[in-house]
Amino acid sequence: MSDEEIERFWKEEKDEELVFRLYDYIQKKSYNFQKVENLNEVEKNIMILNDLDGEVNNGGFEQFFFNTRGQYNDSLIDALTAVNASETKEICAKALDIISQGLLKDQESDLLDKECDTPFYDKSENLTSLIAEYARKNRDSLLS
Repeated sequence: MSDEEIERFWKEEKDEELVFRLYDYIQKKSYNFQKVENLNEVEKNIMILNDLDGEVNNGGFEQFFFNTRGQYNDSLIDALTAVNASETKEICAKALDIISQGLLKDQESDLLDKECDTPFYDKSENLTSLIAEYARKNRDSLLS
């Protein structure tokens, strides 16, 4: 990416568009997420949180954990801490606790729905805006 393209990239005012474009960049840099080791910590955090937001909003925590095959479970809380998403972090900690209990699939699904999905949908913080703010603060670590 040229210096001019990078400057235009950061001038994006809409949080949703900035996060979308960053996610696209991260996807390409990691060869469609097959080489996550190509990503730095900031890029990984953006990837994890964008996937969280998209998956949970599309099909709940059950879909998030199924589609990500648990690959983010160890990093999720740290990524949420990095972007100061305290409300979402509390909900995700509860979800991680539920899936670690070894419950029957129906029980786990019901608990995730009642105790995590609904609070996630009703939370007051905007995860996309927090990701965009984090990206802007860590601009030097991105698009390298």
